[in-house]
Parts: sequence; C-alpha cells; structure tokens
Amino acid sequence: MKHILFAFYIFLFTCGSSGIIALGIMSVREKSGIVQRLLGLQILLFLGLGVELAYYYLQSIIGISDPLLNGIAVVSNLIQSGLYIAAFMAIRSLMSGRGYSPVFGGINAGLSLIMVLISAAAVVFFLLPLLGVRLPFDRWPLPAAAGYSLTGITFLFLAICLLWASPEEESRTARFLRRGWGYSLLLFIFLSLLERMLKLFADLNYAPVSFDNIFFVCSGVVSVIACVRALYQERDIPEKPGILPCVEVTEETAARFQLTLRERELVPHIARGLANK
Repeated sequence: MKHILFAFYIFLFTCGSSGIIALGIMSVREKSGIVQRLLGLQILLFLGLGVELAYYYLQSIIGISDPLLNGIAVVSNLIQSGLYIAAFMAIRSLMSGRGYSPVFGGINAGLSLIMVLISAAAVVFFLLPLLGVRLPFDRWPLPAAAGYSLTGITFLFLAICLLWASPEEESRTARFLRRGWGYSLLLFIFLSLLERMLKLFADLNYAPVSFDNIFFVCSGVVSVIACVRALYQERDIPEKPGILPCVEVTEETAARFQLTLRERELVPHIARGLANK
C-alpha cells in the first residue's frame, strides 16, 4: 500500500510541476493577468501538497510526533494564508472589468480576511508550543466542518468568477485556461463535500489520499493543454505569399497612438493588407 501511495503522489507532483511550468510559459507569452494569478495559485497548491505529504509521512509512517509536526502545521497554515490572499486577488482581477460590485467586493474581501485570520490564528496555535508556551487546550478549537465550509465558499466565489468573467482582449487560449480552472474548482468543491459526507456517515479513512486531489490533476492537465494550444497557435502562420503573420498591438503602442479597442483589433489586419471588416 505504501508503494501505491508513493506512486500516486509522484503522479500528483508530476501534474503539479507540469502545470507550474506550463503556466510559467504562458505568463511570459500571453502577458495576461489571470494567467499570472493562476500560476501563483498553482505554486501554492503544489507547496501545500508537499507539506501534506510530509506531515502524513512523518506522523503515520515514521511515527514522529510533536514538536516537528507542529512546525509543519505552521508552514501549512502559512501556505493556506497565501492561498486565500491569492484567491482574493484573482477574484478582484477577474471582476475589475465587469463593474466590480461593492457588495460582491465586500463579501469577497470579508471572506478572504476571515480565512486569512483563521490561518494566522492556527499559525500562532501551533507555534506557541514550539516556543515553550502551554495552551489551555491541546487541539485546534475550530470545528473541521467550519473550515471546510469557508474554504468551499471561497473557492466557489473564485470558480464563479472564472466562469462568468469576460476580460477584454482575452485570447482563446486564456479563455480555455480560465474556464478549465473554473470547472476544475467546481469539481473540487463537489468532491470535497462528497468526501466529507463519506467520512461522517461511512467512517472511511484513506489518508493521505483525498478526493480533491483529482482537482490537482485536472488543473495541471488544463494548464498543460492551454500551454500546448498557445505554442501551437504561435506556429499557425498563414502560408499565403505576401501576407505577414498577425501581430497584436501592445499596450504601450496603443497608449502612444491613443488607439481605441476597435482600432487595436483592426491595425494588425490592415498591416497584413487585409480589409478593415
């Protein structure tokens, strides 16, 4: 069983590292804000997965207890704080072009702040015993159901924004990436809820394997496919003689000549000798 788990985590780490590399390539090529946000999320998820595996390995296989596990728990909650901040920034970036509602923005900011404060409190809870401070309780007081619920709501917000937003001047590859991540997050929420129900009513324990690891695979696969599509489109140059490949107008050029959005769309086609229709 240990060998099967080891192989499974190698697969997960392969998907995660491939997704990071793919998003890194796309962030350089696409110059898209959402790609950079997703890259940050992917890196934090990858680090969180590594900490989760280290915690299980030290606790269940080697049998190491406190204080080393408390140190790992501190690192894990710091990563979670970064993850919630990254999710907040991604939602804000996605909705900025759609008339970012003050109510929606307030809910997003408030929820993200709550999650960051909870993670920060968990960091203090696990850090104090390492500093020799005894606490009146031995276990983290927040019920697991509350943590699951708040995390699910946070990622539901992000999934809705990824699927609903329509940023200006978005390429087809970036749109595929954005929607693919949105559907993957919805799958994550459903699988997390299903796993929680099974643990409550069927008393199943299959740590460290989790249903939401499927999301990790899906997000990595989506990122790799989007990167391949972006590289393929880069090579998709017209073969007609005398027609140059279409080059997008950069932000700097558009600002310099004060071009409208429609003019930015037409300039590359006119430069290639095509009609302005």
